[in-house]
Amino acid sequence: MSEYLMDNGAQLDMEDNDGWNSLDLAIIKMNYDVAVLLKRRGMVPRDKEMYIKNLWQEYDLDLFLTSLEEDREKVEYDRFFELPKRQREEWLNKDLVVDIRETWKTWAWR
Repeated sequence: MSEYLMDNGAQLDMEDNDGWNSLDLAIIKMNYDVAVLLKRRGMVPRDKEMYIKNLWQEYDLDLFLTSLEEDREKVEYDRFFELPKRQREEWLNKDLVVDIRETWKTWAWR
């Protein structure tokens, strides 16, 4: 559908009330296929910092933008979630005891 709209005169550079254009929204909503189409039509993504606070879901934005820059045709969406998943697992496995003399048992009891 996106390709059809682009072929039939859709204005790609229009912005919404927040100042986001169609490529920005594709990146924020993690729609890689549409982002590739828009980039091939000449649109350029903004700096990564512009997108970080507005992502609809936490994913590997660096990998997304790198894949977009390299113009990769097919990218498995699962790859975009590997880094946040690994970071979350590392955080959960981290020892959260503040006082190193205190054991987990006494911390939990407290």
